[in-house]
Amino acid sequence: MHFIDTGRPVPRAEALERTLPEFLREPGRRPGDPATALGVRAAEVAAIGEFIGWFALRPTAPGRADEAELGYRLRRKAWGSSHT
Repeated sequence: MHFIDTGRPVPRAEALERTLPEFLREPGRRPGDPATALGVRAAEVAAIGEFIGWFALRPTAPGRADEAELGYRLRRKAWGSSHT
């Protein structure tokens, strides 16, 4: 959280009203497009399907699918976990 927004958790209402809609507005990707791997993905405990956070790969600048920045947020209980 140190480098994201204000460093404080985002209130649920803000995530539902602002953050999630921004993720969903990201354009779809075509198979074979180098940008296919870009976007936001949910992180889950595979064995039980429990949501534990998200990962995002986004271009560092518009039109730069060859260079991406990684962002992520994980629930505290998942920190240091070896769940697969």
